[in-house]
Amino acid sequence: DHFARPGIYLPVEGTCPGWVITHREPWLEADIRQEMLFLEDEQLVSEGIISRLSLPLLVGEQVVGTINLTSTQPSAFTEAHLLFLQQVADQMASALDRSRLLQETRSALTEAEATHRAYLQRGWRDYLRQQETLQQGAFLYDRTQGATVLDGLAEPVAGLWLPEMERALAEGLVAATGNGDDGERRTGLAIPIVLRGQTIGVLGVDDPAGEHRWSEDDRAVIEAVGRQLAQALENARLLGETQLRAQRERIIGDIASRVRASMDMKNILQTTVRELGIALGTDRAFIRLNPDTQPSEKP
Repeated sequence: DHFARPGIYLPVEGTCPGWVITHREPWLEADIRQEMLFLEDEQLVSEGIISRLSLPLLVGEQVVGTINLTSTQPSAFTEAHLLFLQQVADQMASALDRSRLLQETRSALTEAEATHRAYLQRGWRDYLRQQETLQQGAFLYDRTQGATVLDGLAEPVAGLWLPEMERALAEGLVAATGNGDDGERRTGLAIPIVLRGQTIGVLGVDDPAGEHRWSEDDRAVIEAVGRQLAQALENARLLGETQLRAQRERIIGDIASRVRASMDMKNILQTTVRELGIALGTDRAFIRLNPDTQPSEKP
């Protein structure tokens, strides 16, 4: 078979497309039979190919490929063909480059989104771990008991984690339980709380008596509330991080200023451990200098 057919790879060295790639110039040949210069020529001639035109696909100074045309007729391609097809080749090269850049951009965006989701998940995990009021992980409002919003629940409420909440968390979509679903009278509606593609919680409403039918308006309302809630929670978390960072920098600055105020080695060490222990609320703070370590001499 002719090894220049689609799907067959030609070597760069010793072939017409290879010459075009190397020299970044087109190759126009009226009759291959007169002088067979390239590796593929004998095979081409045996199949009746007589003339050919090969053009580089140029993106700036880089050749990204070639366009190759052949004919069974001698002198089938002229300078006019060359000029026209070079414009086509330039357009094709530009389109290929745009496609490559688009793929690279999509790949970079996917990677950035994955990195951001991991960062967001880690940030929320650390934030919830630090916030005592949220450590219990759930808040509940129960109209049947005349209760307002309860504090973070110290003990799990029986039946609080409902099937639709599980589905909303697992699937990342709105989930509803209607009358008779799962053999229950109750109805429920739940949505994932999603922030930039990362699920950080679940928001649900529930009717134990099964009298409420969840309409499209209900879904729209809870979805809108969920979006606002996600952004408000993220704003609160970022504000908390900023305040914590400012507090940490203030503590470091206070300790550093007190340490710099002392010129005596013993006072410096005592001040450091005392202020560090007070700032961190620890029972003990400890410094040990290595007596074998000598300060390096400056040249």
